[in-house]
Amino acid sequence: MFLLKFYNKHRKSIVIASTIISLIGLLLIGIILFRNNFLSSPQNIASWYDNQFEQRKSVEIAGSGSVLTNEDVLIELDTASLIASNKLQVDCDDMRFVDSDDSSLLNYWIEGGCNTEKTQIWVQIPSLPSEGTTIYVYYGNESASNAEASWVGEFITLSTVDCPSGWSRVSALDTKLPYGSNSYGITGGTTSHTHDSFVATLPPPASGKSVGGSEGWHFALRNHIHTVTITSYESNNYPPYINMVFCKKDDLLFEPNMITMFESEPSNWTYFSELENKFPRGAVTYGLTGGADTHTHTTAPTTTSSVGTVNTSNEYQGAANTIIDVSHSHTIDSHTSEPASNLPPYYDVMYYKTDVQTVAPPSLLMMATKLPPLGWNDASSLQNKFFRGNSVAGGTGGLSNHSHQITLVTSVRTNTAAVFVTSSLSYASSHSHTMVAELPSASVLPPYLTVKILSRKTSQATVLGIEEKAVPTAPTMLTAQALTTTSIRWNFADNSVDELGFKIYDEMNTLKVTCIGENLTHCDEAGLLPNTQYSRKVVAYNASGESEFSELTNRYTLTSIPSVSYGGSKTSSSIDLLGSGQVNGSELYFDCVDENCDTGLNTWTLNTDVTATDLQYNMGCEFRIKSRNGDNVETEYSENILIYTLSQTPSISVGPLTSSSISLNANDVRNLSSGLSGVYFECLDEECNTGINEWITTTSDTVISLSPNTQYTFRVKTRNYDGTETLYSENIQAYTLSEVPTVTGQALSDTEIQLNAGNVNNLGLGSSAIYFECTGENCNTGLQDWIVTTTDTVTGLQPNTQYTFNVKARNADGQETVYSDPISIYTQSGIPTISADVLSDSSVELTASNISTLGNGNTAIYFECVGDSCNTGINEWIVSDTDTVTGLQPNTQYGFKVKARNVEGTETIYSETIFVYTYANTPNLTGNSLSDTSISVVAGNISNLGEGNSAIYFECITEGCSEGINEWISVDNDSITSLQGNTMYSVRVKARNADGIETAFSNTIGTYTLASIPNLNANSTSPSEISLTATNVRNINIGDSGLYFECLGEECNDGLKNWISLDNDLVTGLLSNTQYTFKVKARNYNGIETDFSSNVSTYTLASLPSELSLKSSTSNSVTLIFGQDVNPTSTEYLIYDSISSKYYNFATKTLAVDPVWTNKSSLSGDLLIQELLPGNNYNFKVKARNVNNVETEYTTGISVYTKLSTPIATISQTDSTNQITWNFTDNNNSETGFKIYDLQGNLLLDCNKANITSCQEKSLSPNITYQRKIKAYNANTESDFSNIITGTTYSQPSTITSITAVDSDTVTIVVNAGSGDTLQIYESTTNQYYNGELQVLTSLERTFGYSQTVTINGLNPDTTYSFRIRSNNRVGIYTQWSSYTSVLTHSQVPAILNLNKIDSQSVRVFLNSYNNPSTTQYLIQDVGSGLFLDYNSNILSNSEVWGTYSQMGGVNGILAKELQGDGQFGFRVMARNNANVRTAYSQAQYVGTKSIILNVPEGFKATLAQDDNIDLTIKENAQLGEKDVRVRKDKYLVADIPLSFLKDRDWNDVILEFAPQVHKTVIKLKDDHGLSGNFTMYVSQGETDGFRVCPQATKLDQVEKECKDEVIFSGKFPQTLTIEGRKVSVSQVILDGVNYWVADGLAGTGGQGFVLEKKIVNEEGEDNENDNKLSIKTIPSSVVEGVVKALDVTPLSNLQEPELQVVVTSTTAVTVAIGATTGLGGISQFMYLTGQFFSGVFTALGLKRKKVKYGLVYDSYTKQPIPMAMVRIFNEDGDLVESSVTDGCGRFAGSLNKGKYSLTVNKTGYDFPTKYLKGFDDYPLPQIYKGSVFVVPENNELNLVIPVDSVSLSKREKILAILKSIFSTLLTILTVTLFVGGIGIAIYMYDMYPSRQNLFISLIYIPSFILLIRSFIKKGNSYGVVKDVSGKPVSGLEIGVKELEFNSLVQKRVTNEKGRYSFVLGRGKYRIEVLSDEYEILKIEGRDELVVNKEDSIVAKNIKVK
Repeated sequence: MFLLKFYNKHRKSIVIASTIISLIGLLLIGIILFRNNFLSSPQNIASWYDNQFEQRKSVEIAGSGSVLTNEDVLIELDTASLIASNKLQVDCDDMRFVDSDDSSLLNYWIEGGCNTEKTQIWVQIPSLPSEGTTIYVYYGNESASNAEASWVGEFITLSTVDCPSGWSRVSALDTKLPYGSNSYGITGGTTSHTHDSFVATLPPPASGKSVGGSEGWHFALRNHIHTVTITSYESNNYPPYINMVFCKKDDLLFEPNMITMFESEPSNWTYFSELENKFPRGAVTYGLTGGADTHTHTTAPTTTSSVGTVNTSNEYQGAANTIIDVSHSHTIDSHTSEPASNLPPYYDVMYYKTDVQTVAPPSLLMMATKLPPLGWNDASSLQNKFFRGNSVAGGTGGLSNHSHQITLVTSVRTNTAAVFVTSSLSYASSHSHTMVAELPSASVLPPYLTVKILSRKTSQATVLGIEEKAVPTAPTMLTAQALTTTSIRWNFADNSVDELGFKIYDEMNTLKVTCIGENLTHCDEAGLLPNTQYSRKVVAYNASGESEFSELTNRYTLTSIPSVSYGGSKTSSSIDLLGSGQVNGSELYFDCVDENCDTGLNTWTLNTDVTATDLQYNMGCEFRIKSRNGDNVETEYSENILIYTLSQTPSISVGPLTSSSISLNANDVRNLSSGLSGVYFECLDEECNTGINEWITTTSDTVISLSPNTQYTFRVKTRNYDGTETLYSENIQAYTLSEVPTVTGQALSDTEIQLNAGNVNNLGLGSSAIYFECTGENCNTGLQDWIVTTTDTVTGLQPNTQYTFNVKARNADGQETVYSDPISIYTQSGIPTISADVLSDSSVELTASNISTLGNGNTAIYFECVGDSCNTGINEWIVSDTDTVTGLQPNTQYGFKVKARNVEGTETIYSETIFVYTYANTPNLTGNSLSDTSISVVAGNISNLGEGNSAIYFECITEGCSEGINEWISVDNDSITSLQGNTMYSVRVKARNADGIETAFSNTIGTYTLASIPNLNANSTSPSEISLTATNVRNINIGDSGLYFECLGEECNDGLKNWISLDNDLVTGLLSNTQYTFKVKARNYNGIETDFSSNVSTYTLASLPSELSLKSSTSNSVTLIFGQDVNPTSTEYLIYDSISSKYYNFATKTLAVDPVWTNKSSLSGDLLIQELLPGNNYNFKVKARNVNNVETEYTTGISVYTKLSTPIATISQTDSTNQITWNFTDNNNSETGFKIYDLQGNLLLDCNKANITSCQEKSLSPNITYQRKIKAYNANTESDFSNIITGTTYSQPSTITSITAVDSDTVTIVVNAGSGDTLQIYESTTNQYYNGELQVLTSLERTFGYSQTVTINGLNPDTTYSFRIRSNNRVGIYTQWSSYTSVLTHSQVPAILNLNKIDSQSVRVFLNSYNNPSTTQYLIQDVGSGLFLDYNSNILSNSEVWGTYSQMGGVNGILAKELQGDGQFGFRVMARNNANVRTAYSQAQYVGTKSIILNVPEGFKATLAQDDNIDLTIKENAQLGEKDVRVRKDKYLVADIPLSFLKDRDWNDVILEFAPQVHKTVIKLKDDHGLSGNFTMYVSQGETDGFRVCPQATKLDQVEKECKDEVIFSGKFPQTLTIEGRKVSVSQVILDGVNYWVADGLAGTGGQGFVLEKKIVNEEGEDNENDNKLSIKTIPSSVVEGVVKALDVTPLSNLQEPELQVVVTSTTAVTVAIGATTGLGGISQFMYLTGQFFSGVFTALGLKRKKVKYGLVYDSYTKQPIPMAMVRIFNEDGDLVESSVTDGCGRFAGSLNKGKYSLTVNKTGYDFPTKYLKGFDDYPLPQIYKGSVFVVPENNELNLVIPVDSVSLSKREKILAILKSIFSTLLTILTVTLFVGGIGIAIYMYDMYPSRQNLFISLIYIPSFILLIRSFIKKGNSYGVVKDVSGKPVSGLEIGVKELEFNSLVQKRVTNEKGRYSFVLGRGKYRIEVLSDEYEILKIEGRDELVVNKEDSIVAKNIKVK
């Protein structure tokens, strides 16, 4: 308490002392920071440098985090551009690299690519600092010589074609393989090898066969041995290879078709699969392959050593004699060894091929003759290795030496005499010897040449700077260009490469103009006088100064454009002109724009008045004038003036005449259509001016209403353009025509027509007459003369022919009329004649002649029969000259006649009658079969037979059938005899009438005779079939002919009882050995059957028995099954083995030598055959015999094998991740291999080799336990399964399946974890490991659990990262690292930093590249035109133009010129990384002339959405770019519209209608109105509960029920539906006390609120009466998540005590300063915190105006106060006047003067102003602030309530937030540590050096320490938690707090995803309530009533709800 009182008493002194200490500390820190950040030592000028090095570039080299010594760094330089621009020698000799001191030369070496865009240069840095450094490259010295490190070596690479130019072939590698070594050029290896001969000792025989002998003899036979010498033949040494062309060169620039080695996959190279699992071998040409993976040897035939006697006395007791002679030897044939590997020691590399010229990529391995001086290391892992191609690098294998196993088998020795020495007994024997030997070791190395094998070093990253030069080269002044009367463009040639701009000087060296920019070609000077000469010169300049002056040049400004006017006098051929506007003696040039009007003009003159002559009358001439200055540069022409000459007197002529009109023409008239020009015709007689006597603008007119044939007099005058009239012309006279007559006529006969004329007057008067004319040919006889009568006759015409006539008249003056309308008349027809032709027995054809034009009009003829019943087909008018009479009687006489009529229907009389007769009928014919030898025929349709010559004639046309016919007879039938059975005979008949006229033959008919009874034969062909054959049959295969076989018994007609067309049939389905009886009958073609034949009987054979089948087998028996058999039980059977030639004995169940027959009953059941041999083959057959002992053939037989003996599985041996060896015993001698099965019996592996005891299984899965069982087998059989054996594989290494860049700082890696339990990922560029918890790279080695997809954050943009992975297995052993996989991160979204408008068509654009590297490319787009900025030409282009930050101007920006628009320009930018992956566009920035909205519909107001006070129709409020425009009408909101202000927007035709009383709004805007996106529409809600959208509405009355394309919103709101492809959201809000429907996402539509007819029920069955307003449940989860994360980053608990500010201010200022400076970003943040600190100190001392609380910043959704938000306050001019950071209660303070202000709020994870809250009320908070102007009153009292919207944090922001939280904690610990350390130091100092000063310093810490402890002790929960009855947190729940005194809601909150909330309250009594109807409080922590005794207290209770 004492200390606290002391502190309160001396508070000001303590603060002053703390301030002084802090000042000292801050001053020291500031000095250090300033020194480090702003001061640097000057560069030293090196002694080697001279000014001939014209260019220099900086090279930034990245650090590694530690100091590197003698570090080789790779620099890539575009030397091609430098050489092309003459800045670098063509051989790159004049490059020099110097260290960061800009003085010390560095060792460098050009690896390759001089004079290319990517020259590779290695530079050695003696000491590379951990943070990196900057070095410099100099060049541009023509006299400099090469200074790079020397190298006499050469690189070696592969090619598929001849070595390109500059490369030479490595012939030393021909037929050789390259072999890694420390030196180049050593050869070795051989093309083939053999193994040394060796002596083998053959073991005793394994078995033998002997006859007789004692046990001693057998022992001697079994235990003797031989020796033998084995010699092998040669075998090839080459492994699999492909011939390649090897090329070498002393620098490294790959050409197309070159191939080299890699350790990981390179970019833009193609994998060369032809070298997969092959070795490259040198050759002249590419492509030959050879070699093999393995090889074998064969041995030479040989003979073993001889064996003598064997003493058995010691080995075998009891032998009768102990010395045995077994003398013999064996031969051994040639044998083949087991295969051995042909692979020498190798290292797997990846061969890739390039298709283009390219420099060396990363992960490269190269062969060389020597190690280069820089950039490369010896690849030790490839030493003493050959280089085999593989898709995965790093694998090793192969051997230098090897051996083979070989199995030796001797010949069998037979009939050898084994003699017992003591008894001279001998016995015969046979045996052989077998052994497995091993050939001696031998080398397998193929022919090789040693090469140096190198790996390329990994370089630190480098960035080239811009080119620098001391002073630019002077430009060359070119011809200047006068631009205007007051400006000149001074053109020049830019001779420098590093200028910043150019300056224009006059002859007195006075600076006139400065033009900023590189590569300019001109500079414009303004403010000059017209037509005045100026002299100028130019210099280039940069930061180092100005160049020399160029030559002086002169130029006049342009003169002004003069004007021309009318000189006051003109005629019909001339005009006077007057010029004005001469400037400074400029010449004038008068010109006539039209043709042929320049006489007197078109010459330069100083006169101002001229005359244009030789013009035409009433000619309009456009005149103009121009001027020229002292350089003869002409102005544009002036505006044209139009002047007309006068007109001249015209002449008159007469045009076409009629009987009532005359056409008049005016001649010598021009330009009637211009001005007042016109023509005036006049008639001098009476009543003749109808149609004239008026001014007209055409040259002709017509007088009408005149009398026919009357004379009239006329004249004409004209006037010109100006209306000046001429005199009248001379008079002219003319007469009208007569009227046109009419014509009529009629036919007098078939050759004459009479014509009549009408409408004819005064015939015979003067020349009056008429003239008839026929318009056709040969029809004017009697016409073609002018006659004075009205009638005339035409003669000589054709009958029934139409003729056309017309008529004309002439008047007394002989002027003819036109012809009348024509008339057509027909002549009459002539009388026709008739003829007839008989067609048949019932028809006659009639023909008429002497007729014409039948079918024309009514023209026709009419035939008629003069008898009765003979007019069928005639007696009608027809248009054909023939007709046919039908229905007549045969052989009857008829008479006929004919008449005709013409076109007009006039008939003639009948012709004379003619008579004709009909023909007789043709008879018909039928036939009948009488027997098998005769038929009968009958004729029909015969009449009057026998009368006169009438008769019929039958004829048979088939050969041999004329017996009885072929003669004329008078009866209708006849018979044909002597025919054959079932044979068809063809017959026909004809007749003749009484006159003897014959008919044609009738149709031929065919009639068949009957069939004959057949004969039958029967033969048995099989046990179930009998063949039947019939004879005495004919033609059985035609018609219904056939045979019918029938069996007389039952069940014996299979195949019978069917009519067949063959003479034989087969009976099937019969029983064997059974008698059957048959008969047969036949039928003829017509199906008439014969009787059956006599019966025939026969018998069947016995059946072949069924095949035997195998049921089972063992090693010594088989069980067979006899199948189903059709033979009867009396049948006997015999089973026979064809291999042993033995028979099966059914009694003994063994095989016997003699046959054993048995009956069928013995074959039932299993047939067991015993005493067989293992693995042997048997072929069992069976045959049968019937009761007559007739045997069948044997069946084919079944081949069976007995099984092999079963092997025994022993142990397993694990070989690798995918291989296990299974071991077992071999119990057979005849097996050929073994098979491996799983437990389910599935075959997995076949080891096809005899006499083995193990089998290796491959392709298994890693880290898996397997169980197997084994069978032995040979080609014919197998054994049973062995016992089960178990084995486990090793784990498999992990691999990276794919890697993908997600954004600029995040990648995802898809991994194949193999079988490991945990993984580890390593990144080579940063030398860091993946931290699975933080998802970032850290320097600590970490492992993490298996995840298929891994996300890594915190990376740099547009940067290549290389990752590898490994895993550990179940016992914790790591696999090998995988190969590296690289990924390029995306670029970071750039920004337009600033726009600087240069002039009306030019803007300089400045980019902010953020953290992107220098190689990142950018695309700048003009928003208005959509075009792209080309950095080469600085103009906009249709095509995209990408450039680096440097190419886009860097810090100097890039100029965009020749822009088109209305003075406002907007630009945006995107970036792409080195893989061409693009970012999104940045926010557009605008510059230039601001725009407004014009013609806003009356009653509506358009303002900025963020400030209703800014009226956008006022020029002072003009805007740039895109803005949100708020449209209001009266007090109502209408819409929020995103609008583009690129130009003024005319809303004259905008559809904008709003009717709040009927809840309707219609809005329609076009693109030209500025609409730049979807807009928001407000519709008054009133009592409506549904919302209608009418997309097609264009006025209010179209917004109605069932409008076109209507969309209804009903139910819960907010609600989102798709309208016209857009997502439209409709919600309900209360804004400024008005209920609105809010429709967001529209593009132009009508909307209406309406009352639903039926209440909408939600899914829970509750109505939605209370759901109309915005519901917490509808807030997207991403918003809630963002809020919670933001709160977690900056918890309230860290900022709740004001005492903490006192502690920080009074005792830890230095600590805060140090922490801020070192941890929060450098000096800028440090200065800000320093200012805040001193502001607090000065306020505490009363030296500064005290700040007052101005307002609250809170979350618009959760309503939670937002601490640590930056509030910036601006005055009316937009200047920042004050900044404030919100406290733990979200409040901010200030000390503003009275006036108008606006503010912004910035906080990570939040957006300002709010878009979530639509209105200006957020109950219970007062009116909210959204960015508009506010007023600070005199008393400085202000209460702003500012909502901000939570947004989801990006991954980068999340990581930064986590790191910031961690850093904040560490900083707090550091601060406390420093604070406590400060106390210890102060006490120590006072103890060591007691003084008042040190005591005072120590005492300063006491009150601060007390306050610090209090702040920690008083910390409590800063939030409460709401949980349901199950204990789960309830998120999204609205909580409120009520003030009890006034029972009013004062605050509300929304719980976050963890159910948390808190309130900040002042003094008073309160109660917490749940504001949702879905929950009620069950229990609340503590008392229900809350009593708060302190301002700004945090209140939070734990609540349980249900």
